[in-house]
Amino acid sequence: MGSILVENFKINFVFDDWDIETNTPNPNRFKDYELPYDDINSSWVISTSPMGVFDGVVINPRKIQDVIDNPNEIFYYHVWNRNSLLNRFFANGILPIDKKIINLLKTNSNFHLLLMNECEFEEKRSLQYLDEIVKNLGINPKQVWFINNNEKLLEYKNELNASINIHTSRSMSVSLRASDRIRYKSHKNGPFFLCHNRTPRSHRYCLLSILMKEKLLDADINWSLIGGWYFNNIYSLKNIFNVDDILNHIKEINHLLSIEIKKSKYETEYEELDDRVVQRLPVVANTYENSYFNITTETNFESEDIHITEKSFKPFFYYQFPIFVASYNHIKYFREAYPDFDFFDDVIDHSYDDIRDNRTRLFKIVELIKSINDNKEFFIEFYKNNKDRFVKNFEILSNYFNKYDYDFFKSLASINPQTESDFLHLVYDNWDDELQYPAHMNCKEIYTDSFLMNLDSFVRSLGFPEDRIKRYHLNDVVNYPNRKFYYFITLTPNKIGDKIRDHNLPMPQQVIDLWKSNRNFNVVVANEQEWESFKCFRTVHLWTQFNNLNQKQLFMANNNIRMNDYKNELQSDINVFSTSKVRTHIALAMMGVMPDLKYEPNKNGKFFLCHNRRVRPHRYSLLAFLKKYNILDNVDWSLVNGWDAKERFLNDPEGLYGACLSKEDMVDMLDDMMYFININQKKSFYEEDKNWFREDNVNYVNWGETYESLSYKNSYVNITTETEFDTTEIHISEKSFKPFVAFQFPLILASPHHIREIKKHYNFDFFDDVIDHSYDSIEDHKERLIAFVKEIKRINDNKQFFIDFYKNNRDRFQKNHQYSIDITKDTSDRDWILSLMNFDNGTPHKIKLI
Repeated sequence: MGSILVENFKINFVFDDWDIETNTPNPNRFKDYELPYDDINSSWVISTSPMGVFDGVVINPRKIQDVIDNPNEIFYYHVWNRNSLLNRFFANGILPIDKKIINLLKTNSNFHLLLMNECEFEEKRSLQYLDEIVKNLGINPKQVWFINNNEKLLEYKNELNASINIHTSRSMSVSLRASDRIRYKSHKNGPFFLCHNRTPRSHRYCLLSILMKEKLLDADINWSLIGGWYFNNIYSLKNIFNVDDILNHIKEINHLLSIEIKKSKYETEYEELDDRVVQRLPVVANTYENSYFNITTETNFESEDIHITEKSFKPFFYYQFPIFVASYNHIKYFREAYPDFDFFDDVIDHSYDDIRDNRTRLFKIVELIKSINDNKEFFIEFYKNNKDRFVKNFEILSNYFNKYDYDFFKSLASINPQTESDFLHLVYDNWDDELQYPAHMNCKEIYTDSFLMNLDSFVRSLGFPEDRIKRYHLNDVVNYPNRKFYYFITLTPNKIGDKIRDHNLPMPQQVIDLWKSNRNFNVVVANEQEWESFKCFRTVHLWTQFNNLNQKQLFMANNNIRMNDYKNELQSDINVFSTSKVRTHIALAMMGVMPDLKYEPNKNGKFFLCHNRRVRPHRYSLLAFLKKYNILDNVDWSLVNGWDAKERFLNDPEGLYGACLSKEDMVDMLDDMMYFININQKKSFYEEDKNWFREDNVNYVNWGETYESLSYKNSYVNITTETEFDTTEIHISEKSFKPFVAFQFPLILASPHHIREIKKHYNFDFFDDVIDHSYDSIEDHKERLIAFVKEIKRINDNKQFFIDFYKNNRDRFQKNHQYSIDITKDTSDRDWILSLMNFDNGTPHKIKLI
């Protein structure tokens, strides 16, 4: 713990308020609005060395613009407030910094926040609230440092599972370095004990009242009580004393409460202690050199916090025996932090430190004082005979260098900031200035007639880590010309094309202007679940060409497996990507809800399964055919949103069926058609007790929970009615993968060439040796439906064959199931977003997710 040679190093402290005339910084402080009792000159401090915490550290004052201009340097915005930050800031859900500083933290990884008071302590709630505020504001917790003099900070961080950085400062270890030094004095003139009490606190009044009751206070203790003029609340003593204690000591308590100021024996001439605003505390040599014991009444006694102030070092610096009136385990933590001190455990019983109950601990300390007082001669002789031990304690502190804090700040100065290419920079046209966070998804004011997805739903749902996202207002783009920005538009499919065809701007004019003037600005039209049509893609392609917009700065990413075909057909420079997570990750959703789903050779349900959720013409037309051919009784089928069909049919009698049925079929199957129109809701057999689908929550179904294992276990063939049918577009949703997850034969009713595209990209077994999927290639929608029904009818007529085949080919169904699970490990969607972070001239560069 002795002195040590060190080399000075520099650390960049950023200040946003500078004196123009002297070009020197003013303290960083909260300026967004006025705070009560906030004195600019005394509350906020430039903490260059108030307690020597920056020994060996050269503070390099920098300005805000330096942070932006020097992304490879590390900068710290240092906030030092004399008062606790808990009640004034954290308890109110705010940080003691301005909004512009919050924004800089969120947009610059080389910029860190130091919330610091190396002299005082912050309690556990402060850390808890601060951690929550940082998370709520979307600030990277790795860029926030909470520094104060509480030895339990690390313990609190682990207990709370807090994310922000913490550091317990130990600057108090050098607090006495500039004090007048005294020499070891073997013959002292008394009193035997010293007990200074500067600021009135409950435990100090309780201690003094007990000592007074025991006739020790004036006879054997050189004591003081400063600041009594603002302490007269007897009820605060109940935090330590019980009612009987107060009654037993009422005379002593009242006497102590009547004292405005009591100076210790050698301080009586020191007038500055009388100042009722600021007490300048003296260090009078005679005070310490004439007492053997220092009864140190620490700042903290009642709480769980460990606050080791300069008081705890005084006995060691002034050659005294130590007794600490402090919080539970104060000495334990003191020893761990400063292991070289001699506490004289061979003659002083410090076991009081292990008593959690405050009252019991205090009375135990008084018993120790009484015992020592009864054996004064022993301790006087011990003192004379052990000079070397007292001198050693003094020498530890006399030239002590605080290497603990030095090493900490040196490590801060040497941090290498993450490069901005490690982050995805997102920009928004809706901004909350208070939170420094987007208020809404982009284009909210433009697509009032469309359903906009939740904020950042695209990047979040594809597994991109939140801590790798930085969010900016559109106005920030010009401030960072070397960063790649992405403006995401995530809305109902094809709406952007509709906007253009209606001669309306598909995005704000400011976005278009930034697109034209900033090569680092990009627009992403994205929807991970749904698909954009060729017609929509072509419309966007032509609109960008007409407006001279660089297509390499536009991305269209959605769940259309043919996006690259569209790009090639039009020879477009628009960047495209086909998402896959919705379909490839269906096994995770299904197995998460149905962990008991397994291959079941002996099924006891309906032969076919046919779930129909939302109303689609091909679903109603298929069911009408199944009823006509008497197959419906062999199908576990559903129509859960039937209420929509009735209204739709009344408005357009032929619309619901006309796209899929010929006029002859419609006449022939009129009764069958009307049968389904009159169904408000039909649940499948094993869903009848479920409440997943209700008319009052059509748009808020939790699709991830709408699975019942018995539905899949007990049916051999899954008749999958995909979202799209009467179109040339191909939308492969999660529905097409369900049969493979659930060990079933697949029959998929969809738009033409749907199965062909699945086979092109995935290695599922479609059981082509026993199922005729040639219907997939029929481009006429009505004929494709007829062929599909024909295949169902053939299978229905040969049920036993398929049952036997199912039992004899277990490995093929299990292989499909395993493949469904294997492809959930596909990270191509997330990897594509990662590639955006290093996208250059239309060429993505892969980077690793660290």
